[in-house]
Amino acid sequence: MENLHVYKDYHDISINGIYHDKSQNILKLLCDNSQEIIFSNILQFEFNFFSDQNVIFEINSYKTNELPVPIMEDYPFLKNYINTDLLIFYINSSVGLSGVIICENKYK
Repeated sequence: MENLHVYKDYHDISINGIYHDKSQNILKLLCDNSQEIIFSNILQFEFNFFSDQNVIFEINSYKTNELPVPIMEDYPFLKNYINTDLLIFYINSSVGLSGVIICENKYK
């Protein structure tokens, strides 16, 4: 199972809000100190456990055919994207918000 990339620079950053711009097809995670984590070309996303504390442990990216079984079990709709050229970003939290974002590319 290949983890394409672990975005360690986001470790311990708090997510304070989520903004989805449908017209530009981008998703922004609004973080401390006016920092934003921006995903583009969004196909689908799902978040769980958004609360007053949402601290990122790490963000991982995977090819759709190499997703870990626990992520597939937590987000069964991901089976619809197996063997596509898309990327799955998994937000693994220390506390609060966790989720997946399906998109074609990512930039910050």
